[in-house]
Amino acid sequence: MGFDKEAYELLEEVVGPDNISRDPLITATYRVLRGHMSGTPMVTTESLPIPDAVVLPGSLEELRQIVKICKRYGVKHKAHSTGIWFAAFPMGEDALAIDLRRMDRIVELNAKDGYAVIEPYVTCGALHTEAMKHGLASHITGGGPAFSMLAGATSVAGFGESGITRGMSGRNMLAVEWLLPDGEVLRLGSLGGPRGDWFNGEGPGPSLQGLMRGEVGAAGERGIFTRVAVRLYPWSGPESIKNIGGPPNFDVELWPEGMYVVMRWPDRDYQRESDAIYALCEAEIFDSLLRHSAFGEGGLCHSDVEHARIHDSRIYCDHCTNMWTGIIDGRSEKHLDYCRKVLEKVERESGGTFFYNLQDFKESMRTRPDGEPYDMDAYEIVAGNIEQHLLQGLIWRNWHYKACIVPAQGQYALMPACTSALDTLYKTAQDVGAPVYEKHTREGNIRHDGDHALDSTWMQPEEGGHAFHMEMHIRADRRWPDGNMDAMGQEGLAAKYRTGCPDYYLPNEDGIRTISDVYLGVQDILDPDRLNSCLFTGIHEALDRGRYKARK
Repeated sequence: MGFDKEAYELLEEVVGPDNISRDPLITATYRVLRGHMSGTPMVTTESLPIPDAVVLPGSLEELRQIVKICKRYGVKHKAHSTGIWFAAFPMGEDALAIDLRRMDRIVELNAKDGYAVIEPYVTCGALHTEAMKHGLASHITGGGPAFSMLAGATSVAGFGESGITRGMSGRNMLAVEWLLPDGEVLRLGSLGGPRGDWFNGEGPGPSLQGLMRGEVGAAGERGIFTRVAVRLYPWSGPESIKNIGGPPNFDVELWPEGMYVVMRWPDRDYQRESDAIYALCEAEIFDSLLRHSAFGEGGLCHSDVEHARIHDSRIYCDHCTNMWTGIIDGRSEKHLDYCRKVLEKVERESGGTFFYNLQDFKESMRTRPDGEPYDMDAYEIVAGNIEQHLLQGLIWRNWHYKACIVPAQGQYALMPACTSALDTLYKTAQDVGAPVYEKHTREGNIRHDGDHALDSTWMQPEEGGHAFHMEMHIRADRRWPDGNMDAMGQEGLAAKYRTGCPDYYLPNEDGIRTISDVYLGVQDILDPDRLNSCLFTGIHEALDRGRYKARK
């Protein structure tokens, strides 16, 4: 059944003919995403459905009318902002994609009380650069500066390198304007009070934030979030960060009061590493902190040829895996001196090796661990790019990727990808992920990165180190006929999750089905016709019908 002609004409009356289309050349673009999110063995472009039409509302009132028309005619629909995820678009045929790009205003930036009110298409970068002018900073998610700030707060997890000081995006959410699937508007927190203020996400009585987003968000399948207030944090640095260079080498400049630190621990002593990171988190000296994984070597390259050279030389695996980097936002010379003393104390007591400027770290990369020099061509590629590669990774994801991230390499974050105490995450990666990772490396299904599975482990602390987020990055060469990532996911790490790993708080099959019941129960309350078309609902409907079985 095609899109209802009468419904289409009513939608056109609401937004005008310039803001709606069913041209296949346009609608087809609403299933093709950036980078590794489509066109890979894990998420093939062909597997993503094409919406029948796309509409671009410009206001809450237009959105209300659109939702009511969809409800009247039984049209499946899905709203998205920047759309940087395959779950952003409708997951079914004869559906309507609601593109919120016209709703892109910073409605209010309240410097006195430290929050901003934003619409869906305000990006992390746009809000952050505006906040810096007022001595404030926002949290930027791992999706980068082009990611929607509202989406991270309301609909997706929102982890990022500045989480150590600014928390994950969902924890920065204050008051919310929420368009429900029936077309009614719900205002949460202080926004629902008599004055209509945005400063608080909670109000008297039970909170609805758990119903709205839970831990990692509903990816927009419980209605449409039209405005949200997010926390802003104190910022001592400059009002703007200077970008230098030109394509493909756009760079960023570190300000005088900024300190960048590279930290490594020998012999993969993860307990010693954990103790040191806990101590540094407790000292509260870092603005942003990140553990690097082997997949990052692709960010250094302009081409596959360059990538092959540095990968074969092992220079990145030898020096940049099992490595933490952090940036300190210095408030004064006295503050920087204190931070340096804390770092030196932790370095001495933990037996680590710390570099307090990137030039020293770059010089340390000239020789292999056995003292022999690297291939000079490989070293020059790394030396010419490593400084800005690392800087950009922590200056709020201001990533001006070189030409690309190695065109032939698919990059994935497969299970385990979870949040817990640092010790628990290392144990999870070691006991659950490493055996499967190493098996598939031997079989040629994934690219060999480093000497050990934990070389691929990427982590960042949340809220002073009270929790850490971990992902195991896995790469497959799209040209390898045996690089079947789907098979690896189902037979390996995903199967470990489904059969249950009680030591790591991972659900077994019964737990998965309980989660499914909760998802569908919430959906049936808010959207009994299940018109909000989304990946999560599709997965859980399949579970509900018993078509998905755990592999024992």
